[in-house]
Amino acid sequence: MKTLKQRPALGGSLIYALIGILWIVISDAVVNRLVESGSQVTLLQTSKGWLFITITAALLYLIMRWGFRQQLKLTERLRLNELVFQAGFEQSRTGICHLDIEGRLIRANPALCELLGYPSGALNGMLLADLLLPGMQDNGGAILRRLARGEQDAGQAESPYRRADGSPLWCQTTITPIVTGSGDLLYYTLFIEDISQRRAAEALQRDSKRRFRAYFDQVPAGIAVISTDGRWLEANKHLRAFLDCSQEDLFSLPWSRLVHPEDREACDRQMLDLSTGVADRITQETRLVCKNGQQMTVSITARSIRGVNGQPESIIILVEDIAARKEVEQRLLESEERYHSLVEASPIPILVHTDGRIVFANEAAVRIAGGVSTADLVGRNVMDFVHPDNSTLMYERMQNIYSGKTVENRDVTLTTSDGRMVEVELLGAPVRFRGRPSAQVILQDVGTRRKNEEALQRFNARLAALYQISQSILSAQSPYEIATGMLQQIDRLIAADRIGVVMFDFGSEEVIPLALKI
Repeated sequence: MKTLKQRPALGGSLIYALIGILWIVISDAVVNRLVESGSQVTLLQTSKGWLFITITAALLYLIMRWGFRQQLKLTERLRLNELVFQAGFEQSRTGICHLDIEGRLIRANPALCELLGYPSGALNGMLLADLLLPGMQDNGGAILRRLARGEQDAGQAESPYRRADGSPLWCQTTITPIVTGSGDLLYYTLFIEDISQRRAAEALQRDSKRRFRAYFDQVPAGIAVISTDGRWLEANKHLRAFLDCSQEDLFSLPWSRLVHPEDREACDRQMLDLSTGVADRITQETRLVCKNGQQMTVSITARSIRGVNGQPESIIILVEDIAARKEVEQRLLESEERYHSLVEASPIPILVHTDGRIVFANEAAVRIAGGVSTADLVGRNVMDFVHPDNSTLMYERMQNIYSGKTVENRDVTLTTSDGRMVEVELLGAPVRFRGRPSAQVILQDVGTRRKNEEALQRFNARLAALYQISQSILSAQSPYEIATGMLQQIDRLIAADRIGVVMFDFGSEEVIPLALKI
């Protein structure tokens, strides 16, 4: 049954009738009590009627004036609301449209037209199904049917729309029914938002997760993800195999229990820095204890993973077995020590300089530079020992060697600590000394080399003379020819004013001159 609030006109009429009846009954009773004369009663009844008419007319006037004012206010408010709604509808950056019960667009705002690539107003009158890609029409239709039946208050769906040029555009559609006060459906309001970028970002995120999962499972190294309080979240098969334990056994222990007791304090301190945001990344070498008690030397690289609030949420750990690398490093260290010992004992002067300063020199280099000990050379500038005439050449050689080039042998003059000038031959090659680009220089005393070369030349000349003498003896026809050939070769080897070649006869003990230079 309808209430008076639902039918205000009927309610007002009933109230007016009730007041009129009460007025007549009460006023008649008062008149009959106060007046007995019939003529006076008639007069009072007439006056009472006119008074009632006057009062009700005044009340009707006041009520109608108030009603008209309220109607004007309501009309103005509705007009303002309509203007606000229209402005919001037209200026909204979100696509909005009104849809009738048959699924046809009543009107669409400019944002929706622009979103779907249509001119302004071109969507009015089109069916919603025509704007969806084939196969997706039933999705929106099912929502509309549920809304029409009152099974839900609003609906939301993600569907690919077909733009004016035929290209697809993924949008999120929110559908809201607009009903009258009595519950009758007027139309639907659709809010359509472009979600293509969001879907692309979600696709990239899914692809990133797939790549991470593939890397996580297939990389030949141990990887684990732990919470900031040290609880296990994930561990790949390589880490489980490396530690020789199942996932259940691994997850039953906190991460710190796998670390060797002697290394645990330092490891816990660095993990605390990661979990509290003090550090984003740490790298360290430590020892882990496997299930069977075996100790493994590993390199750990850990990085904090921050959430949307910027705070660390978890820690990803990369564990690499470095036992083989450690063995190679130890062999390299032993090799370097043997090389260092060999260079130290070498009779050939060898020194190494970095950034122009001597960082190593063996005893032979100390001696050629006129020093007493390596302390006399180490730390000094190389140019301190170079003669000014060779300074430009030496500077260019140094720059070439530091840049990784091998330079040719060159003769230069050095100035020793005791003031002597020594001519040496330099051989330079690029090396790394204590992790820095350096130059290794081998020196050879040119004076000694020249003496050796001259001695060798003299020796070769003697050999050539002896060879000529042997040839003269073999080709000679008489002792005099032999003596003459010998005299010529001896004269070439010996700078003498007088030379003689004689023959001694042992039988007669007589000396016979064969060839003379007087």
